[in-house]
Amino acid sequence: MELAHLPWKKGKSYEDLLGLKALKHDGKKTWEKHVLRVIKELSTALDSE
Repeated sequence: MELAHLPWKKGKSYEDLLGLKALKHDGKKTWEKHVLRVIKELSTALDSE
């Protein structure tokens, strides 16, 4: 399963939010905030405890 193709919001996917195009468009600081947010959310969603 490719997590990057899962829907994010407003018709966009995780790839749209975290991909190279997003990095170039949003800048490194904003992109890093998005990466950390997604890591936190996916960690919570996939936690088996």
